[in-house]
Amino acid sequence: MNVLSYLKDLYTKENSLLNHITLFALLGICAISTVGYLSYSFANIFSWVTSIPSQKAYILLVFALMTIFFFCGYIYSFANNVFQDKTALPELELSSYSAFVRTLPVLISWYIYEAFLMVVGFVTVPATNHLFYVYYSVFLCILPFINLISIAFAKDFKLRPALFSFLTLFKVLNQTLGDVIKLFLQIVLLLIIPAGLVYLMFKYSAGITQETLKFSVNNIILCIATYLMMVVKLVYTRGLVEIVKDKLANL
Repeated sequence: MNVLSYLKDLYTKENSLLNHITLFALLGICAISTVGYLSYSFANIFSWVTSIPSQKAYILLVFALMTIFFFCGYIYSFANNVFQDKTALPELELSSYSAFVRTLPVLISWYIYEAFLMVVGFVTVPATNHLFYVYYSVFLCILPFINLISIAFAKDFKLRPALFSFLTLFKVLNQTLGDVIKLFLQIVLLLIIPAGLVYLMFKYSAGITQETLKFSVNNIILCIATYLMMVVKLVYTRGLVEIVKDKLANL
């Protein structure tokens, strides 16, 4: 599978070990801050992971947003590197914030399109009709193709009219359907091992009776799970870049 070679490149290039350690640490901050804030806001749902005093919640929200924005930009910085045949895990630098801000116009425009499609579904198809579920299943299936458009922007971070045109989506669907399905299936297979590992770790922690220890173990598992998800996301992004280079070079 191509995804295995993509995964190998993330771990075998120069400085990969140090970059992965830094990545794990920052993702840990992101995960604990995000779930910590959610634990404060929706305690009944997230309190099994961690418990945070309410007076610290705003600090957690700031850390969560800062790291989420950083990693959104980091994904597009990585995509830009891959377009330049730099397939190693990139350094974690503040320039990721710049990449995030530069990508915002494209992201926002397509979020508006997505919101419009969702509203159309709610208005035109009753929730009791089986077509309601068909409609939203199709909607979910086109999201990876919309992602291809934002990935194409990361090639040079230059705004072009085609990136904002809804008609571009039909071009992307026509030219990349088979490749995206193939990539998706490979990613699903790749996810089996990390998903199983995380499941077993949470199953183990469920048997811990000492609450403080249980919270600590759950937070460690949360950090590991977030790191594994990011690695898979980077592999997936590499796959999307290769599709853009092969099928959407003119976008």
